Amino acid sequence: MSAADSTLDGDQLIASRSLSAPVELVWQALTTPEHLAAFWGGDHATIPPESVTVDLRVGGVVVMETREPRSGTPGHRLQLRYDTIDPPRRLVMVEPATGLETTIRLEPVGSDTAITIHQRRLPPELRSEQARLGLAGLLDALADHLARPAAPTARLQTVERYVDGFRRSDHGEILDCLTEDIVWNIHGVRTTHGKSEFDAEIESPLFEGSPELTVDRILESGDLLVATGTGAGHFVGGARCRFVFSDLFRFRGDLIAQVDSYVVPVD
Repeated sequence: MSAADSTLDGDQLIASRSLSAPVELVWQALTTPEHLAAFWGGDHATIPPESVTVDLRVGGVVVMETREPRSGTPGHRLQLRYDTIDPPRRLVMVEPATGLETTIRLEPVGSDTAITIHQRRLPPELRSEQARLGLAGLLDALADHLARPAAPTARLQTVERYVDGFRRSDHGEILDCLTEDIVWNIHGVRTTHGKSEFDAEIESPLFEGSPELTVDRILESGDLLVATGTGAGHFVGGARCRFVFSDLFRFRGDLIAQVDSYVVPVD
C-alpha cells in the first residue's frame, strides 16, 4: 500500500491515503481513546493511553498528552473541540487555543476507506515541512495500526462462544453468555424474555440437527456488537435450507443483554 500524500499551501495542510479497513472501523479508530493513543503521535511522539479522553459530542473535547518517544519526556497537551460529528463520514475539530481547524473525511471504496485530513488556519509555527511530514506520518501510523491483528475483547469472545454453542446445540454454553433478563427479538417471528424463554427457542421443532453457521464479519462499538454471516440447516424430513443472518448484540458488562436477530432465507 502506498504511503500518504500531503501538501502544504499557505495556512492549509492536506494529507490523504487509502486504508485497508472498512469505514466503520476507521471511524472507531478516530473516536475511541485506546485507538487514538496507538497511532495519533505518528513516528515523532507517543500518547500515553491514560492521557486520552474523548467526549464525542458537538462541543465536547478530545484531550491527549504527547511524550518524546525515546526518553518519555512530556511534550504538550493537545485539546480539540468537536464542531461537527457525522458518523462514519466526517469529523470537524477545532483547537481552541490557536483556531486550527481539522476536518477528517472518510469515503468507503469497496471494503477499504479513503481518508483525507484537511487542516486550516495553521499557526505560523506549523507552516513547515516538518508539519507536512508529521501529518502524513500520522496517516501512515493509522494504516499500520489498522493492519495489526486486534486482540479479541471479552465481548467478542462471548459472541464467539454464543455462536459456537448454536453450532453444537449446547444450551448451557449459550445460556452462560446471557444476562438473566435477556431479550431476544427474532424479527418477524417473536420476542422472548428471560433465559427460560430463550432456552426454548434455541432448537426449533421444524429443524433437525445443529445449524451450520459461518460468521463473515463482526463490528464492535461501545456496548454494541454486530455479527453477520451465512448458515444452513435441515428441515425435519431432510430438506436443506440456506440463510443469511445479522445479529445485533447489546451488552451489560461482558454478558449479552439483548439480541436482535434478522434471518433471511436465500433458497
